[in-house]
Formats: sequence, structure tokens, C-alpha cells
Amino acid sequence: MPVYEIARNGRCGSRVLDLDGATLFVAEGIFAPEVVRGCADRGLLAAAYCIRQHRLVTFWRRLTRDLREHRKPPLVLLRRGWSLMRDQGRVVDHAEQLGALPVTPDEAFRAISRLGGHADAGR
Repeated sequence: MPVYEIARNGRCGSRVLDLDGATLFVAEGIFAPEVVRGCADRGLLAAAYCIRQHRLVTFWRRLTRDLREHRKPPLVLLRRGWSLMRDQGRVVDHAEQLGALPVTPDEAFRAISRLGGHADAGR
């Protein structure tokens, strides 16, 4: 699986994922769509989802996280976040082209709960 480093703005390596007997795993993040085809080819793909939400929600969550974690200077984070917000449609389209189904967070939760054979009673 790819390893991503935000400070370097990209992929910085890869590592092997050992499921240790688990029947399901979740791949998330910017590189998650890149593993869909390989997982499908190996018979490991139960489903692939791309979480989509309003661009401003994504922008705000990303900005507050990155500011909280001091990932880069604030002005850089604002510019980067604005650029990523404008590019969000292309990112979702790319994930869909690689086999991910665009869904809302609630749709993803329900679908993943069904895959695991149980639903979270508190949701």
C-alpha cells in the first residue's frame, strides 16, 4: 500500500499490509482509489467507495485539521485548501474511473455496515 507524506506533497514509499486473518480492511485517503484494481484482481475487493460531500465542508475540515497539526504555514494551507477545493470534482471523477462508487458519508456507513454483517446500533 502507498505511504503518503503531506510535507513532501506526495507518495514517499509503500509497505505491505498484513490483514492477520481479517476478512475486511478499509483503505482511505488520496491514494485509496489507486489500490482498487489491484485488490479486485487479487479477489480482495468487497467494495470501493469515494466519500463525497460539499466542497466547503471538505475545505473546512481539511483546513482545521492541518492548522491544528501545524502541517504547513497557515497561508500555504489556505492556498492549498482552496486549490484542492476547486479540484474536488476531478478527484471524485478519478476515483470513480478507478472503480470507486461516490457516496455520502451516511451511505458509506450503511454500505460498510452491511459488508461487515452488522450495523452499529448507535447510528
